[in-house]
Amino acid sequence: MKFHHVLRKTALAGLPGLALTLGACGQKESTPEPEPHGLRVEVSPLTLEGISDAQFELAVFNGADDLVWRKAGIKSTDFGNGKGDIVFIGTCDASSNDNRVELKITSLSANGRVLGATEWQNPTANGPLVQSFTCVENADAPVTFNVTVMRQANQGFFDIAVTFEDIFCSAKLDCEDDKGNDLVLLHDPATGERSTTVVMAFACTTGNGQTTWLHLNDVNVTCGDGTSYWIDPAGGPGNMGGQAPVFFQTASYRGKEGLPNLSKCYWNTALGVTEGPAAASCVLSGQGTATEGALTDGRTPANTAWPFVKWSVTLTDEAGQLACGRQALNAVGSDVTTDYTPLRGSGFSHSMECETTTITSPPRALCGGTIQGLNDAVAITTTAGGVSVSVGDQRSPVYVLDSGMDIGGCCLNPCCTTGDTTSE
Repeated sequence: MKFHHVLRKTALAGLPGLALTLGACGQKESTPEPEPHGLRVEVSPLTLEGISDAQFELAVFNGADDLVWRKAGIKSTDFGNGKGDIVFIGTCDASSNDNRVELKITSLSANGRVLGATEWQNPTANGPLVQSFTCVENADAPVTFNVTVMRQANQGFFDIAVTFEDIFCSAKLDCEDDKGNDLVLLHDPATGERSTTVVMAFACTTGNGQTTWLHLNDVNVTCGDGTSYWIDPAGGPGNMGGQAPVFFQTASYRGKEGLPNLSKCYWNTALGVTEGPAAASCVLSGQGTATEGALTDGRTPANTAWPFVKWSVTLTDEAGQLACGRQALNAVGSDVTTDYTPLRGSGFSHSMECETTTITSPPRALCGGTIQGLNDAVAITTTAGGVSVSVGDQRSPVYVLDSGMDIGGCCLNPCCTTGDTTSE
């Protein structure tokens, strides 16, 4: 379900809307009004089937980090239409900017029953959604939160299905067959025989005939000796070559399924693993998501907590032998899970339109100039999992940025201009 501005009156099936309009109170010493003014919270009806109530908590802090007010237990049945719609009036502190507003979803009910924690994934479970704003006296300062809430969709068409708005996605990582033996799929060029293979699978459909787009980041495998291997899922289709000494072959498979009236496609990556000491303690990381229509510059929308699939799987043990088993999306104990992007949005390296299986890859941010002794440009790649830096064909691991941090470009030292004493 998706939150959008209530004044648009364009709620889509399965997409509720949330809009915050924040205005000013007077200075701290001002005479209080008979009732609070300045902050209006409106949540349009939740249109997911059977939704009968939603409960929120709101808090506003001023620029000195003082709590202006906090209100819990804001129920749709008390402050709205009972289907997730609420209107709440509050204040902000214009004498101490910037202010910030924090939003928590504390419960969701369907057909009169509070949904359990396993029936939906709360994007505020690990902390509130937060946005800063300037509180202006006697004026409104609108702030919009867009939130997509995932609920389990028990279709089971491919492992475990999870709804993204009205898009159904599934994912898995397989290292063994249904008998518990290692998968043996890709041919090892050294022997000409099939050998040990890991499969990272991803499939989605809009379910309503709209065009589906899949988005994937480069797959990263970092092993115990600190070496990182990058696999570009936009290569191929078919064999993409090995990366010695850990991968004897890699491959990419993608295509559109022929189901009538559905835009459903898949994008799978296979890794042929050379087991042994060089492949000791290797961990695979990847991220993928789906949308109706293309992303702008490969990034999920700003001010939107967008769901994505995250692979964070230990492939091999300390001896370099496969240790990953079969991992389905959000299954108990699985390292293939769903998560939410930060509100500022996240970048994805590659996008595929399902109808044509055409792949586009947004350009990486390039640093200006050159580094002494190197002819290759330095590039920064932003992904849902963090950022990586590359020089030519050499690429760093993914570095996870602190909350609120982002990299939109780079420059070589010295970055400073005349009179500027700081550099980035």
